[in-house]
Amino acid sequence: MNIKNYKTKILKKRSINLIPAFTQLLSKNPNRFDYNIWPTYYTKAKGVFITDNDNNKYLDMSIASIGSVLTEYADKDIDNAVINSIKNGVSSSLINVNEVKLAEKLCKMHKWSDQIRFCKSGGEAMSIAVRIARASSGRDKILFSGYHGWHDWYMSANLKNNNNLNNHLFSNINPLGIPKVLKNTAIPFRFYDNEQLINLIQKYKNKIAAIIVEPIRNDAPNKIALKNIRKIANKNKIILIFDEISSGFRICNGGSHIKLKVNPDIAVFGKGLGNGYPIAAILGRKKIMKICEKIFISSTNWMEATGYVAALNTIKKFEKKKLYKKLIINGKKVKKIWEEAAKKYNIKLDIYGIDPLSKFDFKYTKKKNLIAKKILISTMIENKILGSNIYYAMSAHKDEHFKKFSKALNLAFLKISKKIN
Repeated sequence: MNIKNYKTKILKKRSINLIPAFTQLLSKNPNRFDYNIWPTYYTKAKGVFITDNDNNKYLDMSIASIGSVLTEYADKDIDNAVINSIKNGVSSSLINVNEVKLAEKLCKMHKWSDQIRFCKSGGEAMSIAVRIARASSGRDKILFSGYHGWHDWYMSANLKNNNNLNNHLFSNINPLGIPKVLKNTAIPFRFYDNEQLINLIQKYKNKIAAIIVEPIRNDAPNKIALKNIRKIANKNKIILIFDEISSGFRICNGGSHIKLKVNPDIAVFGKGLGNGYPIAAILGRKKIMKICEKIFISSTNWMEATGYVAALNTIKKFEKKKLYKKLIINGKKVKKIWEEAAKKYNIKLDIYGIDPLSKFDFKYTKKKNLIAKKILISTMIENKILGSNIYYAMSAHKDEHFKKFSKALNLAFLKISKKIN
């Protein structure tokens, strides 16, 4: 199938000259997929379909706007509520009433929390959480595991060694532009490696402001290990922060820690909270959050109303239909399709991730892995599907979509088998 991409090629050339690093979000850079064939730009996203700049319509079985859309694109229930809020004015000289309503709703869902601050993205929400923890504790150092954004506090981990973030973000990230005085203020530890965590606490005793972890990362949640982290934080009087930006609303209504029955001192939400609309939240215990009355955390567009309205209606839909169950089911379906096709065509895969955030890696040489991924993506594109080795579940995916996806995947794995086996 010959895919039209003339307009896209022109737009890419214009972008290269105008936008450093090509786009605002590394995860959407076409080089992360296949620069020459990935559609890159969209003009319409509706349901589970995306129309590109050349009017090609694709079934999206890939990254669901980097995991920020949980139901479907242009969800009519959420969009209609947002449109009504736009008609009433998204900003004014006063505070929108939905700020208080969303605060009450989130604190009610997470009964351990008392107070909340809002902003517009997960990365800045994590920076706010770190600021609050440092101000409340009077300490500077942060121990963390996982990916938590692009801000200076996090990227400073690579000032000591360019490899420090290798297993948390990407390999060999150069910390250019990060003040050298921040060196050794953010120290990574291996996920669920409590022995390493204890050793770091002993090394930096009475200097640690917070421990930051994602309750769920690439593997199945380890409730015992998470409870032990909670105990370690309690014993050493260290604030425990859960980054729920990716894991929130995936396995239950609210933070994954509700399901795991382990409560933090601060929890941070973003991505799916607004089903594609910009909104993020920092929930915390009053004894910690009250420091916000003494420090400066403020921004004009955090007050804009659409994010609050989108979040309230996303939560409403999740509670009414228990959509997290659908996300889990859909993730299991995709994993099964991967597994069965891999077995049929003798493709070596490593499948991992919680069901709503499923991934796999080819298990060959680096060169063969690149060849296999290129064949996979190109075959999907030829069949009008956006698909790679990542599936972030949307609740709107139906059996007909999985059937089409399975057919294209089997064709791709057949080609891969002939090429590299």
